[in-house]
This record gives sequence, structure tokens and C-alpha cells, in this order.
Amino acid sequence: MFEVLAKQIGAIIVRAIQRQFTLQGHRLTGKLNSSIEDIVTLTVTGAKIQIVMLDYGIIQNRGVPASRIPYDQTKRTGAKTSKYIEGLKNFARLRFGLSGKEALNAAFAIAAKHARQGMPTKGSFRFSKTGKRTGAIDAALEDVDSKITSLTEQYLETIIVENLAA
Repeated sequence: MFEVLAKQIGAIIVRAIQRQFTLQGHRLTGKLNSSIEDIVTLTVTGAKIQIVMLDYGIIQNRGVPASRIPYDQTKRTGAKTSKYIEGLKNFARLRFGLSGKEALNAAFAIAAKHARQGMPTKGSFRFSKTGKRTGAIDAALEDVDSKITSLTEQYLETIIVENLAA
């Protein structure tokens, strides 16, 4: 019986997190939202609910200060490739429809802005419907707290009534 309740709670949390990421404008390909899932494990005392997602979901949720951005346009590292720049190049391709040299130039421009402002950038707030670009997970949990509490109370009430009737 705990498993049913835990699965219901997990599903509620997953939907709430997906909704918050979307409202905050973090939905380019849909991969992040599709990756969010709950894993319910039964324990001796009840159940454990884990929420998992692609790693970059945590980065989207927390943001990155400018000091942690892996780009410094004043230094030439000599590296042939950078996963960070390649990711930004792919972002420029998806968001703006750029390719080749244009996408690479956009990636470097975005990296320079990240290095100055961090992530999210000031300009990225225009994609948000909530006025926020971080804290999606906490906002989602706040949104569903009363619903989860009510569901849990109903569940416990049912158990008590069934035990009294037995």
C-alpha cells in the first residue's frame, strides 16, 4: 500500500518539476523534461522516492556563477575542442538555426557573456513565464506540498479506518 502512495507522490513531483522547468523557459528539445522520472523503492518503514534527471537539469536548477564558467577569452589554451563550446554551438544551432562558422561565432559570444554574467544571463529571463530561471525544483516542491500532504493524510486515514474495522 505504501508503494501505491509513493508512486502517486513521485508522479506528482515529476509533473511539477517538468512544469516549472517549462515555465522558466528551459525547454529547447524536451530531453530534460523527458528524462525526469521517479524511482520508488520499498523500505522496511515505508518507501523511498528518488527523482532522477539528466545531469544538466541540476545546472539549470542552480545556475552557474560567472567565476565557474569554463571560458576565458583572454587566454588561449591551445585545445582543439571544448565540450563547453561544442555544447553552445549545438545550442546556437537549435535555438537560432545557425550552422557552421555562424554557430561557432555565436557559441563564443554566448561563452563571453556567460563569463561576464554567469548562467542564467540577464537576457535569458525573457524566456521565463515566472520571472525566474533557477530554483525550478524547489518551486515545484512548494507547488505540490499541500497536495502531497492531503494525499498522505487521506492514505493514513484509510489505513486507520481499515484497522479499526478489522
